[in-house]
Amino acid sequence: MTSIVAYRKIIDAVTTKELRRPEDAETRQPLGMEIAEIDGLTYYVLPDGITLPEEQPEGITPQTVTMTEALRGQLRAASPHVKIIDSRVRDAIAERYSIPNGVASHLAALTEAA
Repeated sequence: MTSIVAYRKIIDAVTTKELRRPEDAETRQPLGMEIAEIDGLTYYVLPDGITLPEEQPEGITPQTVTMTEALRGQLRAASPHVKIIDSRVRDAIAERYSIPNGVASHLAALTEAA
């Protein structure tokens, strides 16, 4: 099951300490992604079966998040990834269907509210 962890980045005048992310052994690409920052907590999603490296930078203490509807809404509102997806969906709908501007505006408002 996909899991989400939250942690606080440590930022000073010289460095930023972030979560050590798991990597693909062949490509060295990170597995998972940062999805949003809310009230100073950074949320990172991990794919099924992937765990964080046990050794993390000093002061970085990731905690597994229990998803609630309220948190889901906050993550959707704060995530740049969700904003991009919503924009692409609106563009695809507008490209496929010729609809009056009033209806298009109403559909756009509905996708933003979701």
